[in-house]
Amino acid sequence: MSYPPRAFIIGAQKAATTSLAFLLDQHPAIQLSSPKEPHFFSTYWDKGEAWYRTQFPAAADDVMLLDASTSYAMAPIAEHSPPSSRRPRWGQSVPERIRGVASGAKFIYLLRRPADRTYSAYWHNIRSGNETLPFREAIDAHPVYLETSKYHAQLLVYLKHFELDDFLLIDFKAFSNDPEKYARQCLNFLEVPQPDFKFALDVEKNKSFQYNNAGRMLQKLLGSEHTLKFINSLVKRCIPTALHGRLKSLISQDIPAMTDADRAYLEDYFASENDKLRELTGFEFE
Repeated sequence: MSYPPRAFIIGAQKAATTSLAFLLDQHPAIQLSSPKEPHFFSTYWDKGEAWYRTQFPAAADDVMLLDASTSYAMAPIAEHSPPSSRRPRWGQSVPERIRGVASGAKFIYLLRRPADRTYSAYWHNIRSGNETLPFREAIDAHPVYLETSKYHAQLLVYLKHFELDDFLLIDFKAFSNDPEKYARQCLNFLEVPQPDFKFALDVEKNKSFQYNNAGRMLQKLLGSEHTLKFINSLVKRCIPTALHGRLKSLISQDIPAMTDADRAYLEDYFASENDKLRELTGFEFE
């Protein structure tokens, strides 16, 4: 019986989890949930396990199920912090919930340099219409931006219920430079056989960008970013690949570079946390 899932990509948000999940889903012995991020152990716990099973439709008995919900590594860390509408209401309960359903689970954790991940997450919320504050005001008002980038602290929440050997940590930059290498490392970690298996490397990606005026107008008319992205994907299927870049430029633009002052602030803020991560796991950012 394939259920419950034994493989989890827990994050970090904005660290290429989508690309990795769709690469692993290509392997016949792995089945990704539908949708990719069911968020059962965080947002939808109250729906119950019967609902969670439906997120893995028509799963064969001999496949390993994969849940790639980045909310699973977004636990609140600070005991005293400002109230925020985005503070995860599930607290630190996700690892205990997973252990109760899938005690033998293994976890893949993609780690992006904290300053870059934090900034990318901020612009993700700007694009989706969920953020209006300037960057520094936003990270002060909503602790989840910084707490999600505290990888050592997030791991400690899990290590109350799992062993360190249950985790594979992968650097975002290293994965981006050689996705096939690290996808195969994940297969080895999950003990999935891979004789003669070849990945198709042109996979779905979530690259950071912001909507321009035309894109924001369309988003407003359509009611949500999800609807706009869905229509955009349909249009892309109907036009030559060579025109995809032109289509993108009509509704979006690259996000502005992080200022030197903001980068210096974040690098200093995360320095001790990165040291603790290295001491615990040996992990180094490229």
